Amino acid sequence: MLSFTIWLRVYWKTWVFGSILAIGVLGYFLPGWIKMKPKDAIKLAVKEFLKAPATAQFVSVEILEHESQGYTQYYFGYVVVDAQNLYGALVRNRLCVIVLEEEGNRFKTTGVDGVVECPTTPWNEEERHAQKQLVGWVRH
Repeated sequence: MLSFTIWLRVYWKTWVFGSILAIGVLGYFLPGWIKMKPKDAIKLAVKEFLKAPATAQFVSVEILEHESQGYTQYYFGYVVVDAQNLYGALVRNRLCVIVLEEEGNRFKTTGVDGVVECPTTPWNEEERHAQKQLVGWVRH
């Protein structure tokens, strides 16, 4: 019977290679197994929009509207987040966000107009309709 130290000297390369291979396989397949939530996708879109995303402190994230169009799911969210601006001052941002989920649980923002500042309440139907037109959610 081999002692542990002899076994370690002989088989350490196999153990390291196997561990790296296992981590690689999990890293490739795991994202498809874990379903991202729409609110998490909205937070990611907001962090891409902010000047200092590492300082983001989310006060609230709400999904105001959800609609299915074929294989695509549209989510309209309202986010209140505190984050630093370019000068380092902590600023409260009120943002309207549209993200879409394509089949396969892939979320993406809808371009430049996917995250915009909400100067007034996002519950105003006309303003929400205008933003949805900008990103192609509605045609008219």
